[in-house]
Amino acid sequence: MLDNYQSVDGKTDRREINQFIQRFVTDDISKTVKDWYAASQNTAWRFIECFKESDAVQVDNVKYRYATNIESVRDALLFDAVVDSYLSALRYIDGRQKRVSAAQRLTIRCKVTYDEGTWIYKARFANHGDAVRKEHRKYPVDGNLVPVISKDSLDIEAANFIRIYCPGALETPQPVPIMDILKKMGLTVLIGAKLKNDMIPLDGQVFGQICFSPMTVEYECPETKEIICDTVSRGTVVIDPATIETDSVGCLNNTLAHEGFHWFRQRVYATVHYMLYGEPFVACRLSKIVPFKSAWTDEQWLEWQAKSVAPRILMPIEMFKIKANELFAKYDNMCDALDSNAVIDAVIRELADFFIVSRQSVRIRLRETGFIGQDDESDSLKQIRACKVTTNISMRDAFREYSENKEFRAMVDSGAICYVENHFVINDPIYVHETRGGLRLTAYGRRNLSECALNFTLRKDYPQPIKGIAFRVDRQKIKDVARYERDQNISSVLENIDELRQLHERFDSEYEEYLSITPSFGKLAKKIIEQKHLKNQDIIARSNLDQSTYSRLINDKVQPKLCTVAAFCFGIRSSKETSDKLFDAAGFAGSVSRDRFVYTFVLRVMKGRSIHECNAFLESKGVEIMGSQQRCEKHVVNE
Repeated sequence: MLDNYQSVDGKTDRREINQFIQRFVTDDISKTVKDWYAASQNTAWRFIECFKESDAVQVDNVKYRYATNIESVRDALLFDAVVDSYLSALRYIDGRQKRVSAAQRLTIRCKVTYDEGTWIYKARFANHGDAVRKEHRKYPVDGNLVPVISKDSLDIEAANFIRIYCPGALETPQPVPIMDILKKMGLTVLIGAKLKNDMIPLDGQVFGQICFSPMTVEYECPETKEIICDTVSRGTVVIDPATIETDSVGCLNNTLAHEGFHWFRQRVYATVHYMLYGEPFVACRLSKIVPFKSAWTDEQWLEWQAKSVAPRILMPIEMFKIKANELFAKYDNMCDALDSNAVIDAVIRELADFFIVSRQSVRIRLRETGFIGQDDESDSLKQIRACKVTTNISMRDAFREYSENKEFRAMVDSGAICYVENHFVINDPIYVHETRGGLRLTAYGRRNLSECALNFTLRKDYPQPIKGIAFRVDRQKIKDVARYERDQNISSVLENIDELRQLHERFDSEYEEYLSITPSFGKLAKKIIEQKHLKNQDIIARSNLDQSTYSRLINDKVQPKLCTVAAFCFGIRSSKETSDKLFDAAGFAGSVSRDRFVYTFVLRVMKGRSIHECNAFLESKGVEIMGSQQRCEKHVVNE
């Protein structure tokens, strides 16, 4: 049995490769060492001077030191295990029997393959001394079994995948039959199902998941239309068709390629994690382009890898170049009829139809391969860029957009974006953080507003015409108003918003708040305070309520008005769902008044700002301010 591996500082090494070796292959490695010595005594032991002329040499112990040259693909894991073997033998010195000992380092090349719940071990060879590091490995992984893939090796990874499952796609330009490939890989694809109790929101993008362990799914029976729960096996890809809208075939193919790469290169990582820690591992695909950085978690690296390789599988680089050259040559003869932007539009459209991918993926691929530059845009993009856009939006314009634009309001209410420093940015710690003065942009977010902030189109705010009245407009006094338009956000920002990894965690928290609500306002308030571990004095300070008003409010001794309820909600930093329930419990159920709408807007958009800033906005809208500076409640019980 191998000794427990410890690092130099004496602490147990937590790298997954070491945990895996200790848990599953220690006996196998120890047996390999003993078998190797038994089979090669003359060559192995002659290097140990004290064992010359010794009989009955034995292996007393084997101590694992480290693993290197780790590779992983499909269900196979390869690595060099470096061990110290401790040997002893009996010798006769001056007619007396003495036991002598020695240690020798060995490197064992191991291959472990997962097969139906068990690991099959095989030792390829063993050598004296430390392992020689291999700089060129075909399928390298790190100590946590995460594939080592750089930006420069993305096309190599895609080619390795295609060479196994569809080699013809590397020889002739052709659409890659990704659905057939997944079936060839042994994967089961379920279109029309979703994981039971899944907390990741389906938000309008093609949504895919692959199960690396048995999971429970829900799907609708095509005959009875009943919802059925069933357990699916390892290697099941789940696609929810409700999220497939326009350009569905291209997006679906990208999702399938994404999940196929997860299965091809990251299967061992997921399997080892499941067997070590008992945690089911599910990889999800939601369209998102994320900033490249080194401080990611292992799971974030896995998602970046699959997201980056998937379009390269569908559009192998050399074959893509051949087809793109062919199409650009075709349109060169039409330059008199079409300008360069129209040519780019036409080429993108034909490439997308040929490879069965989205046009956005083709546009990115053309830039990666040098056919168009960052400044080259199609006609449709030119039209979009021709408008004057900005990421800055005033509170006045934000309120107007929130009131009139349902799509924008849905994004704000979902919590996916937040209003920070006159920008609506992605609600992610990468871009925003909370300070004593409220929410602020991080240094990274401030430098990369194009990556995290919504664009707003500046449109002229012309007076609304009045029927039967003609009037002259002084155009010099017409101001620009910032309006949200989806087309102006064709970049990765909307995709980032659609896939916030934190949303499912936020959902858990807000759902618990929602379930805790009961009809009585005071009981609701106390329950929420208890669950959120809030202090009364902190709520009073944030809400601008005085002590007596606050006490009467949470003890159901007042009939609160809207401003009082809003102040309390602001003080506890409640979610929209909780705020709505508190308003309802206070007697404003079903209210669609303008005042409640204004308070809801402030609670959602200005969360993190001081109550004084919020009150300034409320005053500008002619609504009672929050807090006790104005008496917002009438007593119903005399104290």
